Amino acid sequence: MIMKKNKTIADLKDSVYEFEGLLELLALRPEKSAELLPLLTARLQSVNDRFLDLEESLKPEPLPDEEMPVYEAVVEPQDEAVVEPQDDRQEEAKPRELPKFCLNDRFRFRRSVFGGDDKRFHEALRRVAAMADAEEAEEYLLGLGLDPEDPDTEDFLTIIREYFGQ
Repeated sequence: MIMKKNKTIADLKDSVYEFEGLLELLALRPEKSAELLPLLTARLQSVNDRFLDLEESLKPEPLPDEEMPVYEAVVEPQDEAVVEPQDDRQEEAKPRELPKFCLNDRFRFRRSVFGGDDKRFHEALRRVAAMADAEEAEEYLLGLGLDPEDPDTEDFLTIIREYFGQ
């Protein structure tokens, strides 16, 4: 299992490096764009496929039925139950979805803004999703030590502001 995961990670890295190389070639030789664009498209699809393979390999395997813990619910009787009328018009607050990034931005920000730390990147996004507005999110993110002068950090913060509609 671990060897398969390591192979998947190595394959993903190779695909990303090949994609990056093709992008560099496109930047240096724009006259070759007709030849390079189909190669870039195929390589990007390969990166995406390998990323999905990695995501799948990182999912925890479910426990067999006999190993699943069983919990019993304990209900304590209450002296006086007070039931308040519920306003049907009142909407329940739905948790906000995490900010969305394209595959390239996800790799770029994780690498350049969060030092390659996937856990730190996802934890920051989870916390940002729970925040009230862009100012609170930006204050939190800069408090993590992100460099506000870095162009990648500026791009990341722009996407976060757009996420909050600003």
